[in-house]
Amino acid sequence: MTTTFTKKQGLSIVLFLAIICSICVGCDEDGITEKTYEIQHFREAQLTNIYNNEITGLTSSFVTETQTLETVASQFLSATTIENLIVLQNQWKQVLFIWKQLELYNIGDVADTFINFEINRWPTNTNIINGFINDTDPIDEAYIAGHGSSSKGISALEYLLFSSDDTNEILNSFTTATNADRRLDYVVALSQNLKTNAHEVKTSWENYHPMFIASLENGIGGSQNLVINAMIALTEQITIKKLGVPLGDTNGGTVNENSLEAPHSKTSLKIIEQNLKAVQRCYTGDFKPTPFRIGFDNYLIQLGYEDLAADINHKFTICFDKIDTFQTSLYNQISTNPQNVTELQTAIKEVLVLIR
Repeated sequence: MTTTFTKKQGLSIVLFLAIICSICVGCDEDGITEKTYEIQHFREAQLTNIYNNEITGLTSSFVTETQTLETVASQFLSATTIENLIVLQNQWKQVLFIWKQLELYNIGDVADTFINFEINRWPTNTNIINGFINDTDPIDEAYIAGHGSSSKGISALEYLLFSSDDTNEILNSFTTATNADRRLDYVVALSQNLKTNAHEVKTSWENYHPMFIASLENGIGGSQNLVINAMIALTEQITIKKLGVPLGDTNGGTVNENSLEAPHSKTSLKIIEQNLKAVQRCYTGDFKPTPFRIGFDNYLIQLGYEDLAADINHKFTICFDKIDTFQTSLYNQISTNPQNVTELQTAIKEVLVLIR
């Protein structure tokens, strides 16, 4: 007979073990109290949950999806057809959506590599990209790796693969336009470089994870604090840069849909949704079925803030419900119904206030 553990039951097991261990350690062993030991044990279990049940899955998926991207880019090079273009565009979206969950965890030693800029720096510099394409130097992965982050990665691929609302025009840019062959080479080299950088992210996390799990201190270097700050930073970025700038918050109210994170592919709303899903999963610890789904909500409950824990989850629900009301892309909504976008921004700000 299979036994199914609920999150509450799993948490009870962890807390019970923590209490037993704290009794065994004793009040003065290693100079810490039983309560401190229990809290540290809780943090270690939470950080282990984040790494084992979220980060490892996201980094592995990112590697897999970028490998597939490289394959379909090569197929598009060999047979430059509408059908293969659409396959390549769809695979680019798969890479994008995985990354938009994984970018929450650009922290600690992984952040120190600055690999996130190589993978997705936006806005991309279209003038530099066009300059490279119009040049004569051979375009391969080494060429891409040797240039700055503003001309490579996910955003650069978006610009090339979604250069028009007309799929036939996009195809022509790879078949009959000036330097079409070099544009094709650029896409293939970008996909190869993304795959390389995906492997680097995975390796960086594998090397960093023992320290990540072991850093249980309260200070700024503690891993729990790093994760909280990352949740705050990403949520702030959504409200200020991903929504606020396009809404005109910084220029007197002039709406500019082209300042969205992904204006060419019209995937900006999906990006925000993936970001928020990652933040919410990190908050709840509900990454996948396991009895040890420990999150920040459990931590708040342990500290006696049950109402706050529930309120944060409710605010997340409001955000996702608002996203579900969008009938068109965020690109179109900003220009035709900015009030709807402002309401989404307000809902996300409420999540941000509570997380802080």
